[in-house]
Amino acid sequence: MEICDGCGREIEPKSAVKHRTVPEEVAELYGISGARTVTLCINCHDDLHDWYHKSVSTVTYDSGIKRFRAKTAIEMANEYESAFTAFVEYKKRRRKKAKRP
Repeated sequence: MEICDGCGREIEPKSAVKHRTVPEEVAELYGISGARTVTLCINCHDDLHDWYHKSVSTVTYDSGIKRFRAKTAIEMANEYESAFTAFVEYKKRRRKKAKRP
């Protein structure tokens, strides 16, 4: 058995999805190497993709130049890592609420 890094449930190895915290297409586009890989159940995998679409932006406001600019590779990697961490925390809070009588 494996443990889902999203919800913490046990999953069969054949049902486990190996997922990069920085999506492969983003890593290739920004030249990011060494993205962390996590194990997810299919539900968390789908939920995480939805979470990324709502949480991750490729631009940031730069107060120095007073306009939006594209994020750097490091900023994008940090953005995805931060979104993944927030996703896991969200799942933990939901688990705690579900366990309450």
